[in-house]
This record gives sequence, C-alpha cells and structure tokens, in this order.
Amino acid sequence: MLYPQGKTVIGDLKTAFVNIDGVLQELKTEKFTGYVKISSENYHGVVIYENGDPVESVENYTDGRPRVDGIKAMNNVITKTKEGGGLLNIQELPSNVVNMMLRAIHSKVIYKDLLSEFTQIKNLLVTLKTKQLTGHIEIEMNDGAGEAFIFLEDGKLIESLFSGGDGTTFSGKKGLAKILEVANEVGYVMNVFQSDKKEREQKPLDVKKPQE
Repeated sequence: MLYPQGKTVIGDLKTAFVNIDGVLQELKTEKFTGYVKISSENYHGVVIYENGDPVESVENYTDGRPRVDGIKAMNNVITKTKEGGGLLNIQELPSNVVNMMLRAIHSKVIYKDLLSEFTQIKNLLVTLKTKQLTGHIEIEMNDGAGEAFIFLEDGKLIESLFSGGDGTTFSGKKGLAKILEVANEVGYVMNVFQSDKKEREQKPLDVKKPQE
C-alpha cells in the first residue's frame, strides 16, 4: 500500500542506527501525528500516530503471509527495527490525512480487478461520486510502471497518490495528473474499497514498555 508523503522527520535511515525506544518516546513527547514505517525485503510495517499516541499498526508481507494489525503488529515492528536490516521512514501528517489512512486500512473491496480496457478512471470517479462512496481506489499500472491510490469521502476526491516504478512519488493534483498520464500510456488494473466506518474511534495501542 502507498502512504501519503508529508513532512519527512526521518527519511530512509538504516534501522541499525536507530534507537527505536528513544524515537517512540520522542514522538509521544512531541505529540506527533503521522506514521512510522519500517521497510525491508518482503516486509513493510507501519505504525500510525495521532497526537503522540499510536492508534493503529499494520504489517504487510510480499511472500504470501497474512497481514497483521493492531498491537501485535506494532510490537513486531519494534522488534524488527531492533534487529536491523531495514529502513526507517517517519512522515508527519495532518490529522485528516491520518484519518484517511485509517479508513484505507479498514476497508472492504466492492469492485475487484477492473481492467483499463473496460473501465476508465474518470468514468469510475463519476460513478463513485454519484454513490457518495467513502473509501479508495487502488490502481496497479501495467508493465511495472507504478501504483496509485485515490481517496474519496462521500464521493469527493480528497487525495491522490502515485508511486512510479522508478521510485518517484506524486500527490495531490500532481498525483492525479500523473495517474491519468501513466494509466493512459500503459493500462492498469483497479480495485475499489469502501471504508467500514466513516469515522473510526482512535484508542491508543497498549504498547509493550521498553526493557531496561
């Protein structure tokens, strides 16, 4: 899954150099809102923060293992960070964008494997606006050209994210323009997700205390 780019607090720092307990304590002290992401081979772990508290965490594997979320995922993220061998990325975000991420994590697919030969992105956006969908569209470009997400609230587009196969990323109006440009060039497959709740109750995760 793509995650919004905000203000980079730490960008792709090797986890071998990170005191994760100290980092998490600092995020709490600074009442941080955004996310902490750990990336390594076949693995992405994310912890989402709201006002200094971790409110959700999710682990995704690319080798077929099932997704893990909640407190178990967060404790695993902390453990993997201490093991080293990955990259740490911390992005500060507005609260409304964090809510958008939470909706994306907790959503269900309603339209699956829509091919570019039969479904145009602009036409789909019009349809979802009519249905007043709150959720997101996940787009995988053909030929490894990238992937994209379009987030909707009551059918209105609130954010667009594009990540190219070469690692470049775009968001907002530039993101949507890039999505349409690349989609027109190479084709794509789309999945549409509906959030299970419009607003989620954000209770802090009960994190294991660092060992002395």
